[in-house]
Amino acid sequence: MPAQIKTLGEIAVDPPPDDDVASLNAILSFMEENFPSDWRTWEIYDHSYADLFGDEIQPAVEAKLRFAIPNQDLARAFGLPSLSERSYRQARRKLCTWAIGRALIYSPHSIMQKIHDRCYSKFMDVVAKIKAKITPVRRARSSAEKSTTQNPDSPGSQQEVLRKRSLSPPAQSNRTKRRKSNSREQGSSDHLLATVLQQQMEMFNKLLQVSVDTNQNLRSLGEQLTHDQNQNAPQDEAGLLNASFESTPDSTADVEVEPEQVSETEQDHSAPVNSASRERDLNLKISELQHELNTLRRSQQATEAEEEEEREDYDFEPTTVEKEAKFSIADPRLLKQGIECQRLGSQGWENIRYSEVQKQFQASPAFCALKTNNILANITPGWSSLSILEKFDHTLGAITNGLLQQRKIFKEVVDELPGNVRQKVGNEFLAVNCKFRKQSDDLLQYVCGRRAEVLKMRRSTYKPKNKVLASLLNDIPPTENHLFDDEKLCDAIKQQGGVYRAGQLQTHIDEWEKCGAPKTILKILAHGYRIPFKSKPVIVELNEDLIKRYQTKQSGAMSTEIQKMLSTGAIQRSKCRKGFLSTMFLRKKTDGSNRTIFNLKRLDNFVATQKFRLLNHQKIPTILGKEYHMMKIDISQAYYHGIKTIVYLDDFLIVHQDPQILQTQKDYVVQHLNLLGWTVNNQKSSIVPVKRLEYLGIVWDTGRNIKCLAEKKVVSLQSEIKAIVRKNCWSWHEAKVILGKLNFAAFVVPLGRLHCRKLQRIAVTLPEQDKYSKFKLQPHAVADLTWWVENAHKSTAIHHPTPTLFITTDAADSGWGATVNGKKFWGPWLPNQNHWHSNYKELWTVYEVLKCLGPQLKEKSLMLQSDNRTAVAYLTKEGGTKSLKLLEITTCQ
Repeated sequence: MPAQIKTLGEIAVDPPPDDDVASLNAILSFMEENFPSDWRTWEIYDHSYADLFGDEIQPAVEAKLRFAIPNQDLARAFGLPSLSERSYRQARRKLCTWAIGRALIYSPHSIMQKIHDRCYSKFMDVVAKIKAKITPVRRARSSAEKSTTQNPDSPGSQQEVLRKRSLSPPAQSNRTKRRKSNSREQGSSDHLLATVLQQQMEMFNKLLQVSVDTNQNLRSLGEQLTHDQNQNAPQDEAGLLNASFESTPDSTADVEVEPEQVSETEQDHSAPVNSASRERDLNLKISELQHELNTLRRSQQATEAEEEEEREDYDFEPTTVEKEAKFSIADPRLLKQGIECQRLGSQGWENIRYSEVQKQFQASPAFCALKTNNILANITPGWSSLSILEKFDHTLGAITNGLLQQRKIFKEVVDELPGNVRQKVGNEFLAVNCKFRKQSDDLLQYVCGRRAEVLKMRRSTYKPKNKVLASLLNDIPPTENHLFDDEKLCDAIKQQGGVYRAGQLQTHIDEWEKCGAPKTILKILAHGYRIPFKSKPVIVELNEDLIKRYQTKQSGAMSTEIQKMLSTGAIQRSKCRKGFLSTMFLRKKTDGSNRTIFNLKRLDNFVATQKFRLLNHQKIPTILGKEYHMMKIDISQAYYHGIKTIVYLDDFLIVHQDPQILQTQKDYVVQHLNLLGWTVNNQKSSIVPVKRLEYLGIVWDTGRNIKCLAEKKVVSLQSEIKAIVRKNCWSWHEAKVILGKLNFAAFVVPLGRLHCRKLQRIAVTLPEQDKYSKFKLQPHAVADLTWWVENAHKSTAIHHPTPTLFITTDAADSGWGATVNGKKFWGPWLPNQNHWHSNYKELWTVYEVLKCLGPQLKEKSLMLQSDNRTAVAYLTKEGGTKSLKLLEITTCQ
């Protein structure tokens, strides 16, 4: 049956099987002194003797048995005067039969882990402290003998002294022995053996001397008896004496006699004694000496046997050790509950429901599967194992969220308890050292650790051949949303040339076909774009003189960009000796990086182009609604896919009223673009729903319903205009450049287009053939440029309010007239206006009406209806360049 979980305190009160309570109390006293104060609360698995050792302890296991109690304390606990190998072995075996003794085992490690799986770290800390006190058996035995010698009054020590005295030789031989064996340690086994052998040799010498003396005495006695017999005794008495003498034991037998006895024998020789009585006395003494010698031999053999037992037996027998158990034994009650919850062993094991509760624990970010960075989406392998790892990541993230929620709820409940109850519950459940807190912390540690392994395996699938980039990827930490920090990842890839390869759309033709792409597009993806030439370009010999004319000046920035294009496969080195040359140059992007531009104007002369329109910034207000949320997605390296792309085609603006729906739509768009082979540029994209966003160089603020130039563009535009005004001159090229920027800014700056018209009229007069010649600025050009410096930061509305004023105008030869919300206005022409063109009169009529309304127009929106298209055009387009008179009327001059 499985082992029960008990505390050391419960085991400590169990009586020992042999009722040796005194030894048990001694061991418990040692534990009280050397173990932590809470050792009685430690939980262990109470394995029986049979569970750990079987019927008996195997020799290999017994040789490794170690207890968390020093050998000296073990000897004292069992009352051992000395710790011989035999007594130490018996003490260990006896300790293994006790439950508290088995709880003190720290070696072999496999047995210890079975017992102390629940309090492993605490027990090993105690073992580490006690190990310093644990001494080898020989040293402990020596210490025990010394302690016995130091206490001669104890019964055990007195018996030992008497035993040594019985074996001690006479004083003279003892002195001789000291001289011969002064190098031997007193009390050692060699010393005892030498003492016994010395005593035996001295005994043999005594016996030999006694034997010689006895033979001489007997010989003298025989001669005298023979002499007396010849005189007085009959012949049969001599035969009797001879028979008696023949029955005497051999004189060389092992006997021991005292010196006093020998002297008495010598003194008795001269006295007349009875021969039979002397023979009996002699035989008795010889027998006593033999008995004493045999006793001495047995004592020596016993000593040798004991030393043989104490001597460590070295063997070279082959042994193997089993691997320690990987898992601890489950608690029986919890095991039963786990089997029932998981439906193990039943047919319903796969019908356990979880979809109803998974939403409770799934949360974004951090508590769901981390997303693959968009820049890595195209190089993500399609392995099924990656999908499994992603599910593991998702599950472990949800479990982490559940554990944290559980802790939060429990803490809130504890905080609401009364003061004394809260203190009690806090000590039992929330204290740092309590079992509940430790179990909860360990479980959270385990889940987070396992999830870290899963994330590491997911990240390891991205191993570029570039070793430097691979090392940089490893150093980039994951974030709450992605496997790698997006900003750091983009920087690292950008520094190393990226992981993008040109022409990768070709590998995604199947996805394009699934989406219903036209055959024309599929053909371009498969074979590349074929330039529609209307005539053959002029192919020339590429000699050095011609190349120098078109060669771009060398610079570090240009070399870097060319190297990037080579590494991504966007361009390749040409070995052709004939061809068509075009120039190239660099322009700064908004993020400060360089954009490579190929000037293909000369080549365009040989290409048949078709007219087309793209959605530009002027159409964006028709898409945006009030309070809309916006997100921007930019396709990285869109121009390097082998497909001719044009402005705004690689920029996507996604809008929606609901930010949650917008987030879902963004995920779908990004996933779809990745499937088609496009790479999303996370640095230039905005993947968080916002109401203020910079898109196509313009800041759109749906919350405030305004649009304006980005701060960087305002500063750049103002600095360029100030430079021109400061020089008070410009060239045709400078005029075209600044007017292009002003025309773009006029879309958001109020009356910006109107203040470009005179500049446009002046720029037209500059000689195009001499692009870089400088010409002095005219006064009204300086005035308009100064106006731009002062007003470039202003904004206009994205959506104008619903018109509240409806104006209808008309001009006739007799005068002008208008109707405003049913109210009529009219007036005559001045003498100098009678000969005006009808276009002038129609535009002037609008001016007169607006002048009449005056303050009523403040913060109003109006709708104007006129039958003159030119007048309407000059109003809606803020002037024009063809008629100076109409422009002056439009500007109210």
